[in-house]
Amino acid sequence: MSLNDTIATASAEQRFRDAFERLKNGATVVLPANSRVSQNNVAKEASCDPSALRKSRFPSLVREIQAYVEIHKSQVPSLRSVRSKLKNKRIDLKKRIEIITQQRDEAHSQLLHVQRVVLDMAKQITALEDELAKIHSQTKP
Repeated sequence: MSLNDTIATASAEQRFRDAFERLKNGATVVLPANSRVSQNNVAKEASCDPSALRKSRFPSLVREIQAYVEIHKSQVPSLRSVRSKLKNKRIDLKKRIEIITQQRDEAHSQLLHVQRVVLDMAKQITALEDELAKIHSQTKP
């Protein structure tokens, strides 16, 4: 390997390391903010082809990236698990909507029944008051 190759490799490694740090900190320049850390994303963030970041060329850096990914794997939920949780939440919300709709309909039915009873009682009160008034008017001399 020539001196120029060594310098180019060192500067390429530094670009990869800088990109790795930006990804870890969520301060990306090339990729969308808060992109997940992966070997491919490190290369992309360094504006390089993902195949440029090879274990044979940058063994220690690739090991660091893989270790970081392994350590933080449990902290970043997979897309599949996120979608599954959202689907389950939608199903739960639909069931809750059905239950609440049934409760609302039942409450509305009970309200209508009570209003009907109140109207019937009001009619009875009016009829009794009229009857009482007749009795009073008949008993007065």
